[in-house]
Amino acid sequence: MKIVSNPPPRSPAPEPRPPIQDVYGQDTEAGGVSDGVMRWSWMMAMQASPKATLDCVDAFGRTDLRPDMDAFNVPTLVVHGTGDATVPIDATGRAAAKAIGSNAELKEYERRAARADRHPRRATQLKTYWLFSTVEHSTVQSTKGPNKESRMTRAIRFHETGGPDVLQYEDIEIGAPGRGEVCINVEAIGLNRAEAMFRQGAYLEDPKLPAGVGYEGAGTVEVVGDGVEGLAEGDAVSVIPAFSMNDYSFYAEQAIVPAHAVTSRPKGLDAVQASAVWMPFLTAYGALIELGQLTKGDAVIIPAASSSVGLAAIQIANSVGAVSIAATRTSSKADDLKKAGAAHVVATEEQDIVAEVMRITGNKGARMVFDPVAGPQVETLVDAMGAGGIVFIYGALAGKPTPFPMIAGMNKALTMRGYTLFEVIGDAGRFERGKKFVTDGLEKGDFKATVSKTFDFEDMVEAHKYMESNQQFGKIVVTVGG
Repeated sequence: MKIVSNPPPRSPAPEPRPPIQDVYGQDTEAGGVSDGVMRWSWMMAMQASPKATLDCVDAFGRTDLRPDMDAFNVPTLVVHGTGDATVPIDATGRAAAKAIGSNAELKEYERRAARADRHPRRATQLKTYWLFSTVEHSTVQSTKGPNKESRMTRAIRFHETGGPDVLQYEDIEIGAPGRGEVCINVEAIGLNRAEAMFRQGAYLEDPKLPAGVGYEGAGTVEVVGDGVEGLAEGDAVSVIPAFSMNDYSFYAEQAIVPAHAVTSRPKGLDAVQASAVWMPFLTAYGALIELGQLTKGDAVIIPAASSSVGLAAIQIANSVGAVSIAATRTSSKADDLKKAGAAHVVATEEQDIVAEVMRITGNKGARMVFDPVAGPQVETLVDAMGAGGIVFIYGALAGKPTPFPMIAGMNKALTMRGYTLFEVIGDAGRFERGKKFVTDGLEKGDFKATVSKTFDFEDMVEAHKYMESNQQFGKIVVTVGG
């Protein structure tokens, strides 16, 4: 993009003409969606041919647009390589996008207009979507050719920590993917407890405000950055939680993520199912298989078993011939847990878990506990374990201090340790083994994603409230653009 120092002269504005209609058959003087579409058209056309566009603005009597153009100095811009392309006097977003020869901008225009048609209450946001300083708007080099413009997208961020209501929808510039990065058209987002904790300021890292959020989902590749191999535009992919939410985020209609966090979508899975696989199964794989080396005949206690990770742990334990003991507070989810494959279910508020586990194991006790709750209940869980067992703590849902059961730990030679998914994804070998283990399990039919409920992208706040209600059985998925 080059800057021209002297703007072209403007002709006096004639008498206003009667309203016209844009390509969507809407009265452009009536405001709402069409006004936003037409305003965007002028902004795009200005980049293609300032003089022709100003004549169009004057001819249509749209003197209200001149302040926008003056404020952002759009008349001083000419897109490199297009020169003074002619814009039809009935310029619309489609014509303007074609005039500057940008398929990406044309696609974006159509996508935005269609979305506004589906969500009339948000239509006025089209008016301001493109009104940013194009003088400072960067042109980014891409592997697809020169002058790939930066992108803007609708995303969810928060400016203060707190409950679900701090989540805000914003139009933000995401630029173009850099080296080792990929731009994804997001189709579905898998929700995780970690995201709620990040939003609350209670996660492993403090959010850098204003902060984006989200790191799991599915979509298609829009643009591939330099140095990325094995991915191409249009590929159906999953995004795995393999980055800090302070560096990247996925609650958006388009998102740029590191290529190492992107993998081909498992065969036979749609976007919703593919958004419910990787975090649960890789988390459980890392503790149970990679680190814990769970084997045939081992008993594993799985608290919060109705969570997506808990359900994945049940399936993984079953796949290696281990004995899965699902722990849940009440018997309300017992039947569902049995249908999901749990060999045994213990309702901890209604049954004595120590007595039940000892009965199930013939008084040997469990070899492993895979616990996202922590807190005081750990001491009870340890009493249900056998000699040489290991406790993996991978969450803090209890919100209370977690004691170390020293006497029982010494008597039974137990190991108690913290664990996160990043122990797997931070190690290239473990990460690859984990992806293969999960993919193989899906293809053999041993593993299946469990989706509790889906929400529309516009209802993310409600989705977070539902997640915190603990009503779900499996994964919560938010669909985008459907």
